[in-house]
Amino acid sequence: MITLKNITDCDLRTQQLVLGWRNKPRIRMMMTNQDKISIAEHSNWLHELKKKQNHIHYIVFDEAGPFGVAEIKTDDEFGIYIGRDSYLGKGYGKKMMEVFLKAVFETRKQVWSTVKKNNKAAIKIYKDAGFYISQDRDDPELLLIEKEVENEK
Repeated sequence: MITLKNITDCDLRTQQLVLGWRNKPRIRMMMTNQDKISIAEHSNWLHELKKKQNHIHYIVFDEAGPFGVAEIKTDDEFGIYIGRDSYLGKGYGKKMMEVFLKAVFETRKQVWSTVKKNNKAAIKIYKDAGFYISQDRDDPELLLIEKEVENEK
């Protein structure tokens, strides 16, 4: 079973695990900010995150432990990634997206993000989840993805 836990409620070891994931080249190259993040920057970010209302950075767990990250910001922008390499290509991204959207759509009506055009795995997950995908107006290397809550509640 996949569960979400707010990173600010996680122990220091799990919080530091996320820093290691975020600094992996395969993850960094898909981010807007591709710089390596220092421990001090990560600590400051965690401190600031505790102050933010309606901005949640989840750690994604299964029975074996943490394996990914899902974030929703105040303006409904979101992002997800799988941190554990052994989970890639096994359907965890799709499962993670399903659990994340169910949780987010309890309190929000829509979500959006941008994705790099060369991030084929993410684009497939978004298409399978019913996202509307269009060209980003400001950056030709990005696609804009959007999804509204379905009226099936």
